[in-house]
Amino acid sequence: MRPSSPTFRAPAVQRTVSAVNRASARRRDWQNESAGEASVRLARRHLDAAGEAVERLAEAADPEALHDFRVALRRLRSVMRAYRSCLSKLPKKLRRQLKRVARATSVGRDAEVFLEWLGSHQSFPVSERAAREWMQRWHEQVRDTAYRQLRSEIPADFTALAKRLHQTLTASRNAAPYGEVTAARLHAQLAELAADLAGVHSLADAELIHAARIQAKRLRYLIEPLSRRLPGASTGVKRLRAFQDDTGALCDGFVRRRLFTQAAEAAGAEQARAVLADTVGEQTEITALNDIVPGLRELARRSERQVQHQFRRLQGRYLGPRTQSWLEPFVRLENRLAAPRMK
Repeated sequence: MRPSSPTFRAPAVQRTVSAVNRASARRRDWQNESAGEASVRLARRHLDAAGEAVERLAEAADPEALHDFRVALRRLRSVMRAYRSCLSKLPKKLRRQLKRVARATSVGRDAEVFLEWLGSHQSFPVSERAAREWMQRWHEQVRDTAYRQLRSEIPADFTALAKRLHQTLTASRNAAPYGEVTAARLHAQLAELAADLAGVHSLADAELIHAARIQAKRLRYLIEPLSRRLPGASTGVKRLRAFQDDTGALCDGFVRRRLFTQAAEAAGAEQARAVLADTVGEQTEITALNDIVPGLRELARRSERQVQHQFRRLQGRYLGPRTQSWLEPFVRLENRLAAPRMK
């Protein structure tokens, strides 16, 4: 039987202490690393991920390529924004080109969002079916046209841009420590997110809800590289993902509002043309159009009920007195990063 004397257990204790000391040293190392060098490494990682995704973009059979490309671009631009003072100054032309490519990937996104919503419902009453089929055909055409254009133009444009960015992305001299800069950026990001949430009182504040979602996304991109290094960071990332899911569902509802308005205008115009054509004796599909307009109204009501439900969820989890308690774990993360670091 193994004795339980202190001398027998001492080596294990020493090994534990040594492991803790080594972990602490590694933590101090990454916190004290130049923010310039760290941000260049992160930016190039996202740039490479975007390059891999854009190679797959030309293949229509890869449905995830565009999503992966969008995400990599957002992360790249987030790093460049958060650590701008730590990077060598990029030419304005390159920044504009990167912004233009990012915007181009959003073409067709609204149609994609609407089609996902239609697909999430297994059945529709007879009164909504004609409108559903009409909306689906319309948005499939918009999405497919936009994606064909993306696949034909983006790969070549981005490949040339990525090459120039790789050559230009360098750390600025005398950049502050990574932990210090990240803590300061985290503080500013939290303040902006708190201000946006404080301004949300009703569904009329759609712009602020959208802004809060963007701030939370940038905050997540800031914290994600710390997930394995800073206690509480991985939990913070999960909390931000949940917030993005909740606000994303609501923002998708705002998109649907706009699309229903556009659809009603388009259907109304088609109906007016059909009535005029019928008046002069031309063959028309006026009966089908008469079925579409009431169905659009019912679909819009279905969507609006979901929007109302999602806003109540937002209120119950993040707004008013709940904002401070929800943000508190991120304040603790900031404090850990901002704590004095031994060199």
